[in-house]
Amino acid sequence: MSEQLATSDLKKTIDNLEKTSAQLNDVLAKMNKGEGSLGKLMKDESLYNNLNAAASDLDKLLIDLKANPKRYVQVSVFGRKDKTPPATVK
Repeated sequence: MSEQLATSDLKKTIDNLEKTSAQLNDVLAKMNKGEGSLGKLMKDESLYNNLNAAASDLDKLLIDLKANPKRYVQVSVFGRKDKTPPATVK
């Protein structure tokens, strides 16, 4: 009986491996065709370049934010006075 259980578990494991392998092959085929986000990233050089530029700009912004926090965030304990006069109604 234990031999039969070991054989059935092995068959189930092999079946799952075959199913997973087939799904992986499908995903890789779609990526090679340029489908999906990863496929587009692999095939479209301009998308890759734009993402790199965006990451670089974000890095520069974070460096500037750390260096000059008052430029971006203003905290007031008593509230902020509005510097622009309200519009008059005619």
